[in-house]
Amino acid sequence: MNWKKAAKPLIGVGVGGAVLVWGAGVALAGPGAPTALTITRNPEDGASVTVSWAPVEGATRYNVKVVDDAAEKVSVVSGDTTSFAISNIDGCKRLKVSVSSRDDSGKGASSKTEWIDTAAPGLVTNLKATRSADGNQVTMTWDPPANTGAAEIYEYQTYGNNYLQRVPGTARSITYSVAHLQNKDFSGSVTALNHYGSCKWAPVENKVSGKTLQSFKVTRDPGDPRKVLLSWGKPGKALSRYSVRAYFDKATSAWTYIPAEATSFTYTIPAELPAEKAVEITFVPNFADGTNGTWETWKLPSLDEGTIKPKVVVEHQWSRLFTRLDIAAGDYAAYPSVFMRAVTAEGYRNEEWMVPGSKTLAMHDLPKGVYTVTVGGANELGEEEWSRQTVAIGGDEVFTMGAFNAYADEVKWKDGSSTYVEMTTQPVGSQDLTVGFTPTADFAVALRANPTPSYADRFNGLVLRSEANHVETVNGQQIAARGFSLVKVFENNECGKQLAGAFAPAGVTATSRIVVSVVGNTLTATADGKVVLAVSDLAAANRANCGGSMPTGDRFGFRSNWDQPIDDYTNVTFRTGA
Repeated sequence: MNWKKAAKPLIGVGVGGAVLVWGAGVALAGPGAPTALTITRNPEDGASVTVSWAPVEGATRYNVKVVDDAAEKVSVVSGDTTSFAISNIDGCKRLKVSVSSRDDSGKGASSKTEWIDTAAPGLVTNLKATRSADGNQVTMTWDPPANTGAAEIYEYQTYGNNYLQRVPGTARSITYSVAHLQNKDFSGSVTALNHYGSCKWAPVENKVSGKTLQSFKVTRDPGDPRKVLLSWGKPGKALSRYSVRAYFDKATSAWTYIPAEATSFTYTIPAELPAEKAVEITFVPNFADGTNGTWETWKLPSLDEGTIKPKVVVEHQWSRLFTRLDIAAGDYAAYPSVFMRAVTAEGYRNEEWMVPGSKTLAMHDLPKGVYTVTVGGANELGEEEWSRQTVAIGGDEVFTMGAFNAYADEVKWKDGSSTYVEMTTQPVGSQDLTVGFTPTADFAVALRANPTPSYADRFNGLVLRSEANHVETVNGQQIAARGFSLVKVFENNECGKQLAGAFAPAGVTATSRIVVSVVGNTLTATADGKVVLAVSDLAAANRANCGGSMPTGDRFGFRSNWDQPIDDYTNVTFRTGA
């Protein structure tokens, strides 16, 4: 660990079982990103995995982020731990996991993201349906899923034209016989099962009517918007050729003819058709008996849009970054993978990749700083940048009565004044935060708070409060005067001893401007710019006075009347991160 000496010396005084520190602190270089991230599934329980990583010098804690579809959860573990167990995993959910290092100042870096495949099998691959020459039978064929899950596949279930069949896990095909199928459409699907169940059915739809094409598709060339790839399955009737043309409004191109044996064709939209309007492709099979099949049409955006890139919206809130796209990841053929990077001039770097099929991506618990945020797509040849923005994370946010009403939720913990503590409903994204406010009377502010799992109206957290008759023991005598105390609350029960306390300096009143910050293992509170309470080692203060674990929630709140959440406070601001 690289230490940088502070410009001013520290002055420490022991009070109430904790060390209270006045003056400047020390600055650390942030620890590096965790490496050697591995995920091991429990061989006896496929619904449980263990995430492990190499220890990082200087890390006092790690944030383990688990993304479950759209839901994200960040768990905090101590710096002497290099593993984390995840249990009760839904057999059909694919998770992604990353680990971030943090030091006492909140600095650190994130590991690369690793994926946890589903315990149950994924979709079968190469699922196809072919029709017999007489049109009365369809045979579906498939290959096993790329992800067979955490146990052997013992069965496939197939569904065709409302008929379910079960076949052994060794099967790779099944035949459906339907009378007069030539005049009907056929649709089928297949799913694989193992001990952990079945996740999804892979569908295949073959329209087998003699005058209808199979699986007609149009894909635009991302490099040349005038070129489109047409592909289809052959109809069950003798052909002479296919015909294709493009048109919009009253402008129509000449027909282009395609040989009967083809199942794909690259069609170039003629140059005489202007580019400022949407284009419609018309495709029709011409049968040998002189009749035509059903006309297939496909609309494309205007040609002058060139390569159709996703539209990107980047937003930030507190210590979070959000990206939204109008095209889901994987749907833009030229760049099927989507990334978001956040980089600071000081060298902090974080990177996330979007789940295929999703349109949103988020980063949480970013340290305070100015970030260059880049969003783009990637393929096997490289990357393409779609958006680049500069975003400031960790600045003071104004928190109005309206905002608190929108986010607040009553928590029925009564402190010494027999009034409630009102807490934000939504987490703010980081357990490191700073809250500022001007009280109209004695206050209590809850930090690192979160509801208890069993009771939504109870909470765990740290509470700093001002007291007109704060009591401290000085030279063996108890003295009461205006002051401050820091207590720990667990499931609405206050620890019997304060973690730290101090008398108010001269000039500090019940209505002084308060700024309280909890970062890493430290807490500092000021009143009108004067340091009134500083705890350099929260963990040591907790061990000496209360025991058990320290709160790690990422919400905050105030003592208030339940129907007026912050009437007793003005100029409320907060920020997240170090």
